Amino acid sequence: MLGIAFFLLTRFVLKSSYALYLRDTLRDYCECRKMETGNNHALMLSTEIYDLETCDVYEDRLVSRAQNAPPQLSIVVMAYLPSMSWRLERLVCGYAKTYKVVRKVLVIWNGPQDQLPNASCAVEWWSDRRGKSFGAYLESGRKYAHQRVEFELIVEEKNTLLNRYRHARRIPTKTVILQDDDVIHGPLALRTFAWTALALPKQILGTPPERDYSSETTQENTDKF
Repeated sequence: MLGIAFFLLTRFVLKSSYALYLRDTLRDYCECRKMETGNNHALMLSTEIYDLETCDVYEDRLVSRAQNAPPQLSIVVMAYLPSMSWRLERLVCGYAKTYKVVRKVLVIWNGPQDQLPNASCAVEWWSDRRGKSFGAYLESGRKYAHQRVEFELIVEEKNTLLNRYRHARRIPTKTVILQDDDVIHGPLALRTFAWTALALPKQILGTPPERDYSSETTQENTDKF
């Protein structure tokens, strides 16, 4: 159901009445879950946004928040193919332009340790003494230092999917997106994730079985973030 809610939000977010569509979609989700469980208080929804008795969304609070930047999130990307480093760079440098939504991009490298990926947009590199962790900032072309996304590359010794769960202490935000390097999220999709996570802070969010959510990534949309 959450995947459907996310799908609907990405379709409607471009409209000027974005907050209204967001309100209606969140209310529909609450009502659907209420029918399933019979107990709204067990749905783990945000009381800051919802009236849990009626599933009504506090429109004034939603609009007030919509006038500001949504809560920032972190993105954990798992990659292992040196031949696909170009795709990883496109992904990482694309996120550099979404600094209002993305706080940090953490790349988990499960590939060969002698063929590490690079990001041409990364600046001010540093590394730990063991050479297993490399950090930088992603240059967004903006004027100020706070308009940059943190970047960190973790070099793993063993190729396992479990590596994506091993670095919680490196995550500076409450909301985290876990993805592979062949999934592309544009600014619009990231912003939708951030707002949905605000209303459903204890839920796991998902997307339909598509791989590319970047079709809305135009300069016009990017500047809004």
